[in-house]
Amino acid sequence: MKLGYQTNTWGGVVGHPAGVTSVKDIYYLANGSTEDALKDIATAGYKGFEIFDGNLMQYKDKKEEFPKLLADLSLTLIGVYTGGNFIFPDILEEELAKIETVAALASRLGAKHLVVGGGAVRKNGILESDYKYLGDSLNKVVQIAEKYALIPSYHPHLGTCVQSPEQLDKLIPLTEIYLCPDTTHIEAGGGDPVEVIKKYANRIKYVHLKDYQDGEFLPLGEGHQAFDVPKGTVDVDDEITTLVKFENGAIGSIEATLNAWGRNNFLTFEIHGEKGSICFNYERRDELQVCFSDDSGDAKGFRTVYTGPAHPYGEGLWPIPALGIGYGETKIIEAYDFLKSIIEDTEVSPNFDDGYQISVISDAILESAEKGQWVSLEKTAVKVN
Repeated sequence: MKLGYQTNTWGGVVGHPAGVTSVKDIYYLANGSTEDALKDIATAGYKGFEIFDGNLMQYKDKKEEFPKLLADLSLTLIGVYTGGNFIFPDILEEELAKIETVAALASRLGAKHLVVGGGAVRKNGILESDYKYLGDSLNKVVQIAEKYALIPSYHPHLGTCVQSPEQLDKLIPLTEIYLCPDTTHIEAGGGDPVEVIKKYANRIKYVHLKDYQDGEFLPLGEGHQAFDVPKGTVDVDDEITTLVKFENGAIGSIEATLNAWGRNNFLTFEIHGEKGSICFNYERRDELQVCFSDDSGDAKGFRTVYTGPAHPYGEGLWPIPALGIGYGETKIIEAYDFLKSIIEDTEVSPNFDDGYQISVISDAILESAEKGQWVSLEKTAVKVN
């Protein structure tokens, strides 16, 4: 997840006066200094920002100034916000022309996202047909965005015909555009931001975050919106790393995790010594990776040794190398060794003694973690009758 900031915090939101008499010239405008806003955003540690279409269009004829400003501040233009009525066919062409002008400039300046709001409310109220008009118009916005390699998203907004969850549900099936949920506008419109995001997760590429309380829009952390997952005491060892020392001076580590997705049966060991290294992976049971320290420089690296008839149990199970070792074959070997030990009255390995020693080591690991210090062990012989 990447985070950016909107420049509209500086100066509040107004509109371009030319839009009063010319639809194609009406833009959102933050009534503050864009340069000061970007300097503050960079100082706060953000790497990217979103800007209103009107503030971006102020740089339309300053082709070098804006890129230099971003380079000096190490900032990236993430997205531009624009909008329209979208339900009046007579002016739609003018609105889309404006949006294309904005999209072209945003794309040239490196933006990735085009965010649009809108969906006018008529003097006599909303018509059901307005959602069809809006959906069709937003699909045309999608075409414009794709022309300029931008990702288009629709922002439900207070004061439009899509401000409540029920109104959003009417629109979404009628358009291909992605959804840009705004957590505060959703709540102010009567919805639950978390539930809306869950419901339309596959339609979301972009999110607006702000806070809300007592009907007022606030900076994050100053309202009552809370998106944290409930926290409790961690009582599961999701991941462990254990350091070990051996009597002969060797050192090692034992690692385990529940979070390694894709590692379905990744039980491995690696042994590294003065003469070379060996690696084994239980997911590839018929292979042993081997590397020798005295290998020539042009052949330095692991080679694969495959199980075959020259290895233990090979004559009966693997008449040729690299046939593979299945789980069933490991059980055949275990049963063979167990029955053989009964017939010949010999010790089988692994046995109960080995299991006990593993339990002792496991207890020592827990003790070490609790005390924060090394725990010494001595091998204890166990006789099972």
